[in-house]
Amino acid sequence: MLSTTVLTQIALEPMKIVLAIFIFYLLWGPKPKFSGTSPSVRLIAGLSTAFLSVFVGASGPIVSSYLYTKEYEKLKFTATFSSCMALQYVLKAAVFSVVGFAFLD
Repeated sequence: MLSTTVLTQIALEPMKIVLAIFIFYLLWGPKPKFSGTSPSVRLIAGLSTAFLSVFVGASGPIVSSYLYTKEYEKLKFTATFSSCMALQYVLKAAVFSVVGFAFLD
């Protein structure tokens, strides 16, 4: 897993800077613009946000902005967003388990 390799190689101080930049971007940056509905575009968007979530934790706003462009009705949007986030959290738990994170502590 690429994220596991990157996660174990990055020092804590640069990670703090990356997290701060990400938070500022979410607060004041432009919302990402996504186009295309092909499976490859969706796969790239999913992999990108899953990879990003390992480092910054809060990829929900990016996933939400991607799904918002699809103009789903309210219930479909909520179900799709919830499914995407649940899958990302399962993948994130797997990555952290591989690198030795102690969940019970």
